[in-house]
Amino acid sequence: EFSGLAAEPTKCHRIFAALHKSGLLNHWIQQNHDGLPQKAGCPQSLLNEIHGSWFDPANTVVHFRAELRPDLFAWLLDEELRADLVVAVGTSLCDTPSTADRVVVSASTRAQEGNALGSAVIGLQRTRLDQRVQLRIFGLADHFFALVAAELWGAVAAELWSGRGLQESTPLPQAAAAMCDEAKALLGGSSELSEGQLVYVAAGPLSGRASRITGKKHGEHFELDRGLLLGSWWLSASKHAAAFPLSCSPVKRPARYMRVIEAARMIEVPVRQGTAPPVDFLSGTWTGDAVLMGDARADHPTASADRAQHLRWVLGPCCTAQETECVKTEGAQEIIGAGFTSWPAAHVILGTRGRVWHVMRGAYYPEAGTFELTMAWEPLPGSRLEADGLGPGQGEAAWESVKVNGRVWWDDRGGAMVLAGMWSDKEGVSGALLMAQDPAEPFGWAVPGESQEAK
Repeated sequence: EFSGLAAEPTKCHRIFAALHKSGLLNHWIQQNHDGLPQKAGCPQSLLNEIHGSWFDPANTVVHFRAELRPDLFAWLLDEELRADLVVAVGTSLCDTPSTADRVVVSASTRAQEGNALGSAVIGLQRTRLDQRVQLRIFGLADHFFALVAAELWGAVAAELWSGRGLQESTPLPQAAAAMCDEAKALLGGSSELSEGQLVYVAAGPLSGRASRITGKKHGEHFELDRGLLLGSWWLSASKHAAAFPLSCSPVKRPARYMRVIEAARMIEVPVRQGTAPPVDFLSGTWTGDAVLMGDARADHPTASADRAQHLRWVLGPCCTAQETECVKTEGAQEIIGAGFTSWPAAHVILGTRGRVWHVMRGAYYPEAGTFELTMAWEPLPGSRLEADGLGPGQGEAAWESVKVNGRVWWDDRGGAMVLAGMWSDKEGVSGALLMAQDPAEPFGWAVPGESQEAK
């Protein structure tokens, strides 16, 4: 009986591995779950498995419109903004709820402005973006990239990629010889995961779940109970943007919904005079969640009504607390920001799906430690080039605004600045929001008493 877990990589997968080793392939956004790039020799650090993987307990397969791993989506957006040339291979570019097609759209748009090489699409199937990309080739991926290999490495390489396939002399990247630090901690000085060993899922939707090693599958991959599997390549994966899947220490399961609701109740507690942070301390990166309150938008095909939509922001004042010329109303300081959600299909803070980026403007009242913000979301999903033909649930091509009111305070338990509030939209749907400042990524503010020279 054949199992997809035992599938072997194609010539195209192996050529991509060689392209990476040659410094020509810098990132791979993988929408499949099969582990074939790693089997072909690609390091885990090259791959963003945005839709989940059969071989990663911390990144299980993502169902249609389900929540994406926030760290992986942030990584996707970062690569989207940096990419000079994007090559889409074997994809229908059908505008999935994850909006992963946005990387093709962005590179193509920048190329039209003279700021990138653009996008290329290789495959047999016609796509909705065929007329908008810089290069469109109809053909088999194996055949086309064998021609690329011959052009790069000569006739010998072309022969290697044909007939019987890969030979030992093919220039493929090898797995790292040394184990990563996370794997060393997991193994506890051993060179092998032992049967019966207790481990904990370290990230993703199953974060905190305890599981035991039950043996090996297909001779090399580690099988865990509850149907989980760890690809053998993870033990030698170099540190990169994706979290290591397992931990030998217990991992606390996040209760995201209740945490947001409890924090929202705090905004009514009076602030003692002189304890609210100055406006400068709002500067920085913030991460957190928005949740629904009430029955509106409770239904979702893959998530419960108490789902939490991940957000990431950058906030800051228009000027410092010492500068008064930009104060718009008495006692208020103007603040601005921008951010994104890593779950564009959440159907929480927006009544439409597919929007990722938003900008913010509002006021902060330092005496009370309160704020008011207006979030304006992008008029088009990032996977769309034009307003015509928006898909079901994607709404109209227009800026959608959401109002947020709340408080900012220092959380002694968490050791970070916290921003909590209530949000509402023009449809009358409302909810709560909780964000925590990331002290590792400040944007220009200094701890009191710390000189700028010291920074």
